[in-house]
Amino acid sequence: METLAETYKFFHWELEFADIFLERGGFDLMIGNPPWVKIQWQEGDILGEYDPLTVIRKLSASELAKRREDLFSKYPKLQAAYLQEYEESHGTHNFLNAVQNYPLLKGSQTNLFKCFLPQAWNFGKSGEVSGFLHP
Repeated sequence: METLAETYKFFHWELEFADIFLERGGFDLMIGNPPWVKIQWQEGDILGEYDPLTVIRKLSASELAKRREDLFSKYPKLQAAYLQEYEESHGTHNFLNAVQNYPLLKGSQTNLFKCFLPQAWNFGKSGEVSGFLHP
């Protein structure tokens, strides 16, 4: 589990701070600076790691598709990296938009900043204070 946590950067608050949740019912104060990032698939990002011109040039969808196939032929490991990045991006997007994970965000455009709000409310004990930096 630690390998997965390190790879995917997830954190289990209740496990890491089990004593605080058991003895105090949560945190008194939560302060954070969450990123204002919308999770979305950008295939140019992974292709650009192998061919920066793919990102610099404004390619049409058909040009990008042809370029993708050319790059897959030129760099044998690219296709596997591309598919892994695609799966991770869509998996993260689906997790963050799942009503069972973030019911208070139902119907809103999800981004990482918004996902921090209900987490802070869940991890604070009754009467806790939360503060977040926002641009």
